[in-house]
Order: sequence, then C-alpha cells, then structure tokens
Amino acid sequence: MATNLIVENAPATPAGGDGATPASRPLRLLPSVVMLALFWAFYLANGSIEMTMFARFMSRLAAHGLLFLGFLVWWLSSRGLSWRDRLLPLAVFIAGSAMVLWVSDPSINAWTIFLEASPWVLTASTAWLLLSKNKGLSPTTQRIGLSAAILVVLSILALIRCDGLEGTQRSEYSWRWSPTSEELFLASHTAKATTLAESPDALSGWTLQPGDVPGFRGAQRDGIVSGAKLDLDWSAHAPQKVWRQRLGPGWSSLIVVDGHVVTQEQREKSEVVACYDATTGKEVWVHEDPVRFEEGLSGAGPRGTPTFADGRIYALGGKGILNCLEATSGKMLWSHDLVAEAGAAVPQWGFAVSPLVVDRKVLVFANGKDDNGLAAYDAATGELNWKLPGGSQTYSSPQLVELGGVRQVLMHDNHALRAVNVEDGKLLWEYVIGDEMSVPMLQPQVVAADKLLVSVEPGLTLLEVKPQDGKWTTAERWVSNRIKPNFNDFVTHKGKIYGLDDGILCAVDLATGERLWKKGRYGHGQLVLVADQDALLVLGARGEVLLVRIGGDEPEELGRFEAIEGKTWNHPALVANRLYVRNGEEIACYELPVQN
Repeated sequence: MATNLIVENAPATPAGGDGATPASRPLRLLPSVVMLALFWAFYLANGSIEMTMFARFMSRLAAHGLLFLGFLVWWLSSRGLSWRDRLLPLAVFIAGSAMVLWVSDPSINAWTIFLEASPWVLTASTAWLLLSKNKGLSPTTQRIGLSAAILVVLSILALIRCDGLEGTQRSEYSWRWSPTSEELFLASHTAKATTLAESPDALSGWTLQPGDVPGFRGAQRDGIVSGAKLDLDWSAHAPQKVWRQRLGPGWSSLIVVDGHVVTQEQREKSEVVACYDATTGKEVWVHEDPVRFEEGLSGAGPRGTPTFADGRIYALGGKGILNCLEATSGKMLWSHDLVAEAGAAVPQWGFAVSPLVVDRKVLVFANGKDDNGLAAYDAATGELNWKLPGGSQTYSSPQLVELGGVRQVLMHDNHALRAVNVEDGKLLWEYVIGDEMSVPMLQPQVVAADKLLVSVEPGLTLLEVKPQDGKWTTAERWVSNRIKPNFNDFVTHKGKIYGLDDGILCAVDLATGERLWKKGRYGHGQLVLVADQDALLVLGARGEVLLVRIGGDEPEELGRFEAIEGKTWNHPALVANRLYVRNGEEIACYELPVQN
C-alpha cells in the first residue's frame, strides 16, 4: 500500500535520476503542517496584538514571505519526490495565477494572490497530501488531485472583488457580480434626480452660525465641541434618525455651515464637491471635475475635507485639483491643478490635505518638487502668494496655532514638522522627524502656551517649543507608544489624551505619556469630544455611534446605535444636537436627545 505522494507506487531509480527515489525516503509532511500551524496562529493573533499599522503590515508581509519561501525550500529539497513531481505544482500554480489575473476583476492582482491566496493554496495542498496518504492512490490520481486543489483555490479569486482593507489591514471581499455601493448610489441618484427640489436657501448668502463646523474636525481642527447640552441617558431617550441616504465613495469628512452640509465624493468619472440641505438631506448643488482617483487598498474618491470661509468653499481633490467655489451655488471662482503646476506626484493614497484659510490665504501642501511644499494662495483671486520647501508626502493638513505668543502655521510632512509665518511663509522653526516610510496622518495639537502634541512613529510626543534670544528651541518632553492613534483622531481634555489605540479606546496622562486605561474595542473609527459633559461620541469602524463618559478611572459606555453601514473612516460633525456622519457608502443625520 502506498504511504506517500507519487513515491511509493513509482519505481525506484538510482540517486540523481529523474524518477522517484527509493521508498525508504518518503515525503515527510510534518514540516508543512508545522509551518502552516505557525502561520495561521500568527494570522489569527495578528489583529489583536498591540502594534502600529506599519508594524502590522510588515509583520504580515514577513509571515507570508517566510511561509512561501519555507514551503518552496521544503518542497524542492524533498528527495522523496522526482523533479517532475517537484516542479509540477509550481507550474500549475504559476499557470493558474496567470489565468486568474487574466479573467478576474481588476481589483485582483499579483499581491492578492501572494498575500491572500497563497496560504490557502498551501493549506489545501497539504490537506490533499494528508488525505491521500495511506490510501493507495495511483501516482496519476495524486498528481491530478494536487493540481485540482491548487486550481480550485485560485479559481475562487475569479469570482470575487476586493473592496480594499479594513482598519486591521485585512482585505474585504464581495462577489464580483454584486453591485458596488457606488453603483447602487448612482442608480438611485439618477432615479430621483428629476424630483429633487431646489432648496429655497440656495441663492441666499451663508453666514457662519454658532456651533457650525466650517472645516476639518471643527473650527480649530481639534475635534472638540463646546456648548452642547445633550441628554446622556440614551436608554430613556434614544437618538432619532432625521435622514439617511447613499452617496458617492470617498474619505472626505463633512462640514456644516448655515444649514448646509458639504463634502466630497466620487461619482463614476467625476470627482464632486456636493452640498446637501442639512435638514432634509436633499442635494442643493454639485461641482464636478472630470477626474477619478482610486487605489486598491482604500478604494475610490477624494480624501480631503472642504473648508468654508467668507462665503466660499475651498476643496482639494484626490488628484490635486484645488477649487474655490461660491458657497451658495457651487459656481467655480478659481482653480489650480497642483500636479500640473507644482510638478507634484499624486500620493499613493491620493491628496488628503484639507485646505486651511487664514488671513485671506488658502494653504495646502502641494507634494511638489523643489520648493513646492506648503503653498499659500490668495483666497479671493487664487494667485500664488508664497511657497515653502517640504518633504515628499503627508496626509496631515496645515494647522493654525499660537506658540510663545506668536501665531504660526504648522505643517507636518514625512521629513519634518515646520512652523511658518502666515504673512510671508518665512520658516520660524522646524523639528526634524520621520522619513520616507513614516507619513504623518494626524493634526499637531497645542496643549499649552509652549507645548505641542505631535504624532511620531510609533505614537505621540510632547514637544516643548519656545522663542529664545531671537531663535526657537524645540525639546521632547516625552515620547510614548502607549497611544498609537495612526489615522484616528485623538483629543485632549483635563490633562488627559483620549484616542483609539489600534482600535481600542484609551486614555494617556498628558504630563507623562503613561497610559491610564485601555478599554472598548471600537475599531479604527473617529471621535468627537463633548467637552462640557466629559463625554466622547465615537464613530466606530463599521458605522456604529457610541456615547462614552470619560473622566473617571475607567470609561463608561452609555449607549450605542447603528448610524450607517460599511467601513467608516470619515470624521463626524456635531452641530448643536445634530450629528452628521458619513463613510464611503452612506451619509446620515441624527438628532441626539437634549437636556430638559
């Protein structure tokens, strides 16, 4: 009876021949079983091990590489197999992969095969080898079964579509014939476009109202809301849906100004800035640019958030188109193409900068060559005022602060954190940090007259910045990996830092950087601080809204509800007691209960 693949039933040949080796040297499956057991144990634990996004990605890449290389060495060095039988599975894998890439959805590529399919191919192959052992199968049957196991796993890739990564960097898939969320939106949007009523406010000027959110994460870009008087007892008084509907994909957040909601979306071949009535959700106006940004890991659509100032909307698209629009109508007043004008390269995940408007200037990071880093344009005319050299990449946005009694704009890129004079762009100081591989994603935040929180790899640092004898000095007071916000918000409140550390809510002491608690697995979402009530509104990674009381020794979850569906990375906006949320699929408004 045969005891091994293709070996025991095959005639023995002298060592060095092309046939099978003697039956005394059977193929040992223990190494493959051990390698797979170690790999799958790591894979299952990888999502819960505390680490940064970059470390998680590199560790997964290393695990896949070691598994593939280990299998290759084990298989090709198995002297219990003929060279024909050693090379046959490799040929089937290569040919099957080529066929899959030819017929599959465009979202399936060679990386998908390596990172997703190859471990399953190796697992299925080993399972077949174990199953066929001691079954007395003929060499031909064993070869056919092994080839079939490889091809069956690969063929599944031809039936699915990759919808990008979730926060833990694991891929999400759908059947390739199922409509995308963008297709569902376009179908419903076309059907209702003829019945869309024009808002009566469309032609009247916009005025910034108390509590409005005119830019990314609020007027100060810090995620803090003051003056809210919410009823925190959601068990007695639940939030109520005002409206909820589909929209085009994108990771832009929302601004809310004078009863209007403005955001950016992708609609097939057009990138749009869209204005909705905040009360009804009805579309008021849309500005379109005939471009599309899309990449496989995060999907389609713009990343930056619009900014409102002096009756105008300023928005930077995923491919670097900077627009100034009339707020009441969406009419374009001026525009710049940063890629064409600044020699900029579109970043891997698109331009993700939200424009900053200060002193009648619009500031954006141009990602350009030479001295085309941070650039300032005249807010009224679009004329270039000044520009400053910078690093090659950033997903952080310009931030207006006051340090040492001096107003200045901070720009954090992958080479340094720089502070510049608003009027002329003159460099005041810089703090060299980062490299080509560490791209900042968060906003620096002033926490004292001379202290600043800045994201670093792998966490945060408290930086002391002071003017002294006509020069500026910078010094690290602490560097901590006890909170790793990555692309998630963090906020500061009463001497503590709150944020999602690799998807888990945690609190860190602002004075020391030491962690105080870590509790509440909400995924890689975003949050808003309701400062007057010591509470956080957390928008979870799958569209769930959670109310969390903070300030004590541990957080207290007071309520939750599902606001929208799908992967949610966009920042929410709270205006009075109206909460506005969106992701790449839906946009919604909820009325939160208020105190009597």
